[in-house]
Amino acid sequence: MAGKLITMSKVKQILQLIEQGISQREISRCLQIDRKTVGHYFSKNKELNLTKENLQSIPDEELESLFKSEISYFDSNEEYKYLLSQFPHFKKELKRTGVTRFILWEEYRRARPGGYSYSQMCYHYHQWLNSENASMHLEHNYGEEMYIDFTGEKLRYFCPDAGKAVQAEVLVTILGGSKNFYVEAVRSQKVEEFTMAVSNSLHHFGGVPKVFIPDNLKSGVNIADKYQPLINDTFLSLANHYGAIVSATRSRKPKDKALVESIINVVYTSVFAPLRDKLPYGVTELNKSIKELVFIAVAKNFQNRDYSRKDLFEKYEKSALMPLPIHSYEITKSYKLKVNTD
Repeated sequence: MAGKLITMSKVKQILQLIEQGISQREISRCLQIDRKTVGHYFSKNKELNLTKENLQSIPDEELESLFKSEISYFDSNEEYKYLLSQFPHFKKELKRTGVTRFILWEEYRRARPGGYSYSQMCYHYHQWLNSENASMHLEHNYGEEMYIDFTGEKLRYFCPDAGKAVQAEVLVTILGGSKNFYVEAVRSQKVEEFTMAVSNSLHHFGGVPKVFIPDNLKSGVNIADKYQPLINDTFLSLANHYGAIVSATRSRKPKDKALVESIINVVYTSVFAPLRDKLPYGVTELNKSIKELVFIAVAKNFQNRDYSRKDLFEKYEKSALMPLPIHSYEITKSYKLKVNTD
């Protein structure tokens, strides 16, 4: 498929071979890449005008964004820059009754008589809109958010106290920027178990994000509400201890849970599947097995990428997290007692 996304290492290989005078057909055969894909990246690089030095110095994540976009980030065309600056205005105006792209194009041409044709304007607007929508759905700042949720399925372990196999709840915490995640099995979803598992995840990451975003669980949120959910006091105490704020996901808003749900699917594949026929002795042994599997999962490269969650975490997110306090969080309970008159 022409333009199919491949790893940036292979893109660099393609461009270096082309620079050496190797034909696109031969490159396709050597690297086992579709010839149309080779041609796509060759044409795209001509638009971007990247030198060999640029290719080696630009990080893979940034290089990937350049090749994915149809908009040249190195475009020096003043007319294009002007048109690009008008697109936010176009987007706003198109929501008004009776306003069409053709009307906006006519207004644009009156201001810029030598500007783009209608079809060219529509093409560039469409590409800008796609890139704008993608960033709205996928962008998460490093060190900002940690999402918290329990998996729907449970893991089994042998409980020595009960003398039989029992099911454990599984808590997952995800850092929004790097998509790095932590998994811990707990005996129940009670507030104490939930809170201490979240605390353990922070010490595993070695830092604290600015915002905790739990799903609307009774463990963390007493009353789910669209505008102002009532956060559990114990969980708020945890957040205050670590200097974070709590912002629960909005009820009945699937977009708020998209990242969590996708990571939970990864947890099912990388943790639940390998443990499906095993019965660890006790919850401690179960968590030891989980830790080993999660370590492998976060170190694995993203599909068609040259970097992993661990790479992004070590390079960007770890330094963006707030430092941990000197002491770990401890749950305390207070009681009101009436003193007898004597």
